[in-house]
Amino acid sequence: MKKKWVVWISYVVLLLSFLFIIQKFRQYTINLSGLFTVRIGIMVGVCALLYGCTVIMSSVVYQALYRSFSKDYIPPQRIMYVYLQSNLYRYLPGNVLHYLGRNQLATEYKVSHTTVAGVTILEILTLVCSCMAASLVFTFKDAINLLQRIPPLIIIIGAVVLVTAVACLFFLKTPQRWIHKHFASLSRKGLLITGTAVAHRFISFLLFGLIFGTLLQLTTGPLQQDQWPQIIGRYALCWFVGFITPGAPGGIGVRESLLIILFSGVYGESAIIRTALLMRIATILGDVIAFGVASITFNSKHNTTMEDRS
Repeated sequence: MKKKWVVWISYVVLLLSFLFIIQKFRQYTINLSGLFTVRIGIMVGVCALLYGCTVIMSSVVYQALYRSFSKDYIPPQRIMYVYLQSNLYRYLPGNVLHYLGRNQLATEYKVSHTTVAGVTILEILTLVCSCMAASLVFTFKDAINLLQRIPPLIIIIGAVVLVTAVACLFFLKTPQRWIHKHFASLSRKGLLITGTAVAHRFISFLLFGLIFGTLLQLTTGPLQQDQWPQIIGRYALCWFVGFITPGAPGGIGVRESLLIILFSGVYGESAIIRTALLMRIATILGDVIAFGVASITFNSKHNTTMEDRS
């Protein structure tokens, strides 16, 4: 039998995540009073479904990364379920619990926590690389200008963290052993899966930008063709800043503030505020939909496997 207390803790954290989500929705419905129409509601629903599909695909990519870098077997369905469940933890204060939640897999299946954490770090690297690539490809000037505006203190802190991480890799034996174990025997298949993860994330940011632009059209009217690349790149840039900001649950507040700064001059502050809130609702619904699909499909298969093992 697996450790039931781990599962119960995950349920408690999941419940807290839903409570935070409900609180956010209450704030959004107040701010969006009078904006919602049947047409807007349908479009937000469609965007949420599309976003949810990309989240589910991310869980597929994550389990593929794990299987390519670890010989310890964990059922793919279980990896995807825990991934999608812990994905909701992002809405809790701290903005790191969704990554820590994946180590539930290590406890359940008695595999190395370092291995699961290493795969998570690899996924974060693919996420950062693809996000920065999207922002640079579509809005190179905006990315450079925003980086120049970052306060020197944040740059210094980031440099210290980076230097510390590199020093740990060189001087601590545990990271060296993990890198040698997993990367010394890295196969072409592993490299291909890592490249696929980067490509998937890049396409995801492209889709997120298109979703934001679609919702923007609901408040401003049709967009010109040359406006779409800028929207895609700037949204990726805002997402990245929200992602790396410590303590912001799911980047809430930070991402919306940057969207207002970067877009209000062209489309008006009121339109961007409403679009940002609609986008946030669509992404939260998408995360919940992805977890719902996981609960119906992946978790039921896991329970069947557990019963067979007992």
